[in-house]
Amino acid sequence: MKDPLAGWQSLVNVLEPNGIMFIGLYSEYARQEISRIKKHIGEKGLDSTPMSIRKLRKEIMEDPNSEYGDISTGKDFYSMSNCRDLLFHVQEHLFTIPAIEQALNKFGLTFLGFEIDKRIIHAFKSEYGQDALYDLSKWHQFEEKHPNTFGGMYQFWTRKL
Repeated sequence: MKDPLAGWQSLVNVLEPNGIMFIGLYSEYARQEISRIKKHIGEKGLDSTPMSIRKLRKEIMEDPNSEYGDISTGKDFYSMSNCRDLLFHVQEHLFTIPAIEQALNKFGLTFLGFEIDKRIIHAFKSEYGQDALYDLSKWHQFEEKHPNTFGGMYQFWTRKL
């Protein structure tokens, strides 16, 4: 989507009062490695053809000192279509928790919680306590300490005020 906030606003416009909405947005923190690879792709002038994708994957796998090495541990790296979507996507917007909080306030939405692995919830509660589960500033602090918390995407529930 060219303008995800405009799309989100359109969804809010048709949401009934007290209606609940599930949102998924890419995390800027969790996608740092992917962003570096995308920059590299642009600098090399690679396109999304199978030949270019194979060339990039070969380069990453053959360089053990590559700063992109961890990407090769994911299953998406080995499928042509998934790798194209992961690394050669033409339009991708990254968000931070403060940006999400700003959008929630702008759209008149209440944060109801993240849809996330229970182990992460447990680690978060161990650090900040049960009462902080709906505190986006605490989640932002947690993500700064643990940048891969959201595995590339924030998935969360909201309610229209």
